[in-house]
Amino acid sequence: MIIFLLYAVSAIQLHLEDDDEGGFVPGRVSTSTSTSDIQQKCEQYAQQNFQQACNTNSSWKGIDSVQKQLVAGSLYYINANVENNGQIEKYQIVIWVKPEAGLNMQVKECNKLSF
Repeated sequence: MIIFLLYAVSAIQLHLEDDDEGGFVPGRVSTSTSTSDIQQKCEQYAQQNFQQACNTNSSWKGIDSVQKQLVAGSLYYINANVENNGQIEKYQIVIWVKPEAGLNMQVKECNKLSF
């Protein structure tokens, strides 16, 4: 029992990631962009839907980073660069991939990041 608890604590510590404010977010794992078919589809979905979700007319310029968190399904935290009136702005778009059969996605959040 004690060995199992030590193993569980070690596994949890491996899955702690820094968030944008220097804190820790349990369960989020950084990934490189487009590492899986589902992640690639999430990135495309974010690009296609960010203007409506973020209420902006900015143009998509690219992805900075992606983090994945397992919930009832998966959350993908996509940090992207967009251009607005010649200025680069950073947004975080959170895509929820629902745990249903097929690839059912939804934008859960869109936040402008300060840098």
